[in-house]
Amino acid sequence: MPWTYGLSLLAVTILDYIVWRIVKDVIVCYECQAVHRAYPPNPAIEPFSLVIHDRHVFGAAPPGAEE
Repeated sequence: MPWTYGLSLLAVTILDYIVWRIVKDVIVCYECQAVHRAYPPNPAIEPFSLVIHDRHVFGAAPPGAEE
């Protein structure tokens, strides 16, 4: 029955929203991967950047690599 696909999507969306409300933000250090929880929001800390993360994990990008 095709109409049940919409119900499954709705159920997963509601579950995702509940988890999003329960799980709090964390601060993770790029260098040592330390996780800091329960700190008040700090506007000086920028959101996660995959480019910065990859530079810490893999080093500098090779010449000609797109960023």
